[in-house]
Amino acid sequence: AAGAAQGGQAGSGPEVLPLPYYTCPAEGGLSFECAKVQVPLDHADPAGKTITLFVRKAAAKQQPARGRLWVLQGGPGVSTTQTLPATAFTTMAPDLDVCLVDHRGTNTSTPLSCPDAEALLGKQTDPATNAAALSACGATLEAQWGKPGLAQFSSEAAGKDLGLLIARDRKVAGAPKDAFVYGVSYGTRWAMRYLRAYPDQASGVILDGVAKEGTDFARFAENAEAVAKKVFDACSADAFCSSKLPGGWAKLEALNAKLLAGHCPTSLGLDRGRYRTLFQNVIAARAALLPALVYRVDRCADADRVLIEKTRKMLP
Repeated sequence: AAGAAQGGQAGSGPEVLPLPYYTCPAEGGLSFECAKVQVPLDHADPAGKTITLFVRKAAAKQQPARGRLWVLQGGPGVSTTQTLPATAFTTMAPDLDVCLVDHRGTNTSTPLSCPDAEALLGKQTDPATNAAALSACGATLEAQWGKPGLAQFSSEAAGKDLGLLIARDRKVAGAPKDAFVYGVSYGTRWAMRYLRAYPDQASGVILDGVAKEGTDFARFAENAEAVAKKVFDACSADAFCSSKLPGGWAKLEALNAKLLAGHCPTSLGLDRGRYRTLFQNVIAARAALLPALVYRVDRCADADRVLIEKTRKMLP
């Protein structure tokens, strides 16, 4: 997979092969192609151990497409293909194919997975149990990959991944040459690492919500939860809102358990993980709407599902 020097130009390494796209399920009126690609775990050791990256490409609404838009999710640790709807980007840029890339270590891009810790998601457990599960997870992953290998699951390596993917995509028959990169939140750090390795490859780069160096993402969920609790406290103090959501915050905790059991998937195939991301995005974009969304998801009537899907498509 190597062979692209700095700037994305052909180097003296192995031949750059086309991305191995295959047809994958359509969604939201869009046709998709997917690719699973082998890249070096350590880009400094291209002949060493490899990992698999996953790309999901939506065809532009206007064909032939004039270029590709490569979308990098925030997070970190969040799957781009599971959480960002391609329809939002094909609507904004109908003449661009949209390529959603899962960061190494997420979803099907060689996921760093700890089933025991993940089984606690959505459950009411004490902090000591959570801490023990996370500690065991870290030890398991370190034993699997070793410290040097585990350190390769980084924005630095992911930036080089993107350069290789774009270089290989350009080798696909009929592929447009213009590549645009869009990074949001942590995805901006990913995009900047890409630019450092491939400063001349992309035709344009969009940094949305720049994550400055030193930004600590470890408290992201904790901070989002604090905002959500304030919104639910305001709901409990309002006669109309509390009549719809008796119990306030406890209502959301009860809904989490229902979502784990597959409640209200809608035509978008939303599961508990995707709903969690949707709730987080609502908190970030318009937190006051969260109680109404929780009410709709909990009830999940036909009219509710329409509005849930509309909300999902409106948000990144």
